[in-house]
Amino acid sequence: MNSWVSEQTAHILVADDEPQNLRILTELLSDTYAVHPFSDGASLLRYLDKGKPADLIMLDVIMPGASGFEVCEKIRSRSAYQDVPVVFLTSLDSVKDEARGLSLGGVDFIIKPFSPLVVLARLRNHVRLGLATRYIQTQNELLENTVQDRTRTLATILEASPIGLITIDGVGTVKTCNPAAGSILGSQSTDIVGSPLRGGLADHIAGDELQSLAAGKRIPGFERNLKRPDGSSVTVRCSASSLQDDKEGYKGAVIAIEDVSEQKLIEYQLHHAQKMEAIGRLTSGLAHDFNNLLTVVIGNLDLMDKVLPESSPVREFMSNALNGSLRSAELTRQLLAFSRKQVLQQRLVDVNRLVRSMITLLSRTLGDTVEVKLAEQNDLWPVLVDPSQLDTAVLNLASNARDAMPKGGTLTISTSRRTLTKDQTNGKCEIPAGDYVVIEVQDTGIGMPSEVADRIFEPFFTTKALDKGTGIGLAMVYGFVKQSGGAITVTSEVGSGTTICLYLPRATEIQAQDDVLPATLTKTAESGGKTILIVEDCIPIQMLARHQLTNLGYKVIVADSALHGLAVLENGVTVHVLFSDVLTPGGMNGIDLARTAKSRWPDLRILLTTGSLDEALRHEVNEIGLSILIKPYRQSDLEQKLNETIG
Repeated sequence: MNSWVSEQTAHILVADDEPQNLRILTELLSDTYAVHPFSDGASLLRYLDKGKPADLIMLDVIMPGASGFEVCEKIRSRSAYQDVPVVFLTSLDSVKDEARGLSLGGVDFIIKPFSPLVVLARLRNHVRLGLATRYIQTQNELLENTVQDRTRTLATILEASPIGLITIDGVGTVKTCNPAAGSILGSQSTDIVGSPLRGGLADHIAGDELQSLAAGKRIPGFERNLKRPDGSSVTVRCSASSLQDDKEGYKGAVIAIEDVSEQKLIEYQLHHAQKMEAIGRLTSGLAHDFNNLLTVVIGNLDLMDKVLPESSPVREFMSNALNGSLRSAELTRQLLAFSRKQVLQQRLVDVNRLVRSMITLLSRTLGDTVEVKLAEQNDLWPVLVDPSQLDTAVLNLASNARDAMPKGGTLTISTSRRTLTKDQTNGKCEIPAGDYVVIEVQDTGIGMPSEVADRIFEPFFTTKALDKGTGIGLAMVYGFVKQSGGAITVTSEVGSGTTICLYLPRATEIQAQDDVLPATLTKTAESGGKTILIVEDCIPIQMLARHQLTNLGYKVIVADSALHGLAVLENGVTVHVLFSDVLTPGGMNGIDLARTAKSRWPDLRILLTTGSLDEALRHEVNEIGLSILIKPYRQSDLEQKLNETIG
């Protein structure tokens, strides 16, 4: 251990009595390090007694025979391993245990269950810092013989080391500072040398810590957020070791510094992604169940609307209930969009009407300091988009505009129609020639430089503080616009605000004809006594579908599971259309039933319905080529989908 050990050949010793944890850590670290696993502390100590190399030791706190703390004490009693970094593993997040471990010379506590990526990143830094610190200590012992060799060797190390290294004298004045440290701290090394240690590092290397260094002890890794001279911030992980002289005693310390800003950002994004995934699963489940309930409510209110006399005093209450239920359905669609389990429902949209309906919401959302203006061009072309996603896109742009106006300002949303020629498609925007409806969102905010504007649609790119933005909002807007066949442009100048334009292609005449809904609800011309097999396990929805289809002139057979529905088909009953829920009990879902039915009865028409659809099921549906009716639905929605399905 008296020579430099490269990170790739570093030896990591792991003691954990849980086989699964031991296996996971061994597999995780083996690609980078030489890993030596042990099921208890005693076997690890016997290994060290043979003089084997150890560059980092991981100890489970609770082990049979001797605890991790007891093993650590015995390791520290062996002079050859006194400075080897020790990392404790524990399932108990105890401040008392952590304090005890640090007092024994431990450098870190990792709480189970742990993230493999975070563990790997943290151990890598401990190995690097440990190797660098121990190497410098070793060199300090050798340099007592020849000052010239000491100076030349240390200068080479400081110059080449990717880790920032600073040495201070006994009173805290910086004696040496390598280029990496200067780069991390945002200053020239020559400007730092000779000045007293200051800032976040000096706040830590003081008092008891300074006394520990004077006594020859090592200060384990700690993190600090430092302010650079240019005003930017950097997060560093540091450790400090005492520089001792046999004659004079304490002569100063060496401080190892590593910029971990990017690692901390990755850790935050990982934590945030896990949180968003958990919230997504929760909201998806709630939205799916709520959609089933809304299907019953909206469907029955819709049926009541058909039978109530126009003069009935109940009609006003029923109409209010129906409108409220439809707004609730829109809320569930937004929840499903958040969890990415919404099936896109493209339809003809009047952009002016949609944007106009959002103005009140935007005014309330953006606050009193932001004035919202709307500038409409009349006679816009219709566009074929998912209105819910377009709502979300405009809201995202408005929210970002508000953040760019911290002292308030004006947000102007304009709509227009534009025809782009081939000559206009050349250049940076790369918008194909054609007819477009353009939504322009303009703010009077702080603006942004071109290098930022060029990256704002990149996933996870954000100029906001970590807890102020996810960096995915504008990326989602970009993806939605591109998926809709459109384009998006950004124009910005520092101090002059930002303008973002959404180019949505004009709907073709064929698209417009395909999207027209019947003005009044009548029986389907194609029903003609056709028989529909309903597969639905929810009795209220089952009853609702039966009433709706009977009203439309169909004969109805009901099954409460996919297996039941398959049995009906196998019995030879004449069925023209299979109308099945996607999620059905009994081991076979609606997609499995549809796949089987399509292969055995090719002429059978199939329509599926669901309240939500995850990526795997969506892929299956697209692969088979099935139609989907999204819950909650009204009788007119069901009629339209059946017309499309039957053809």
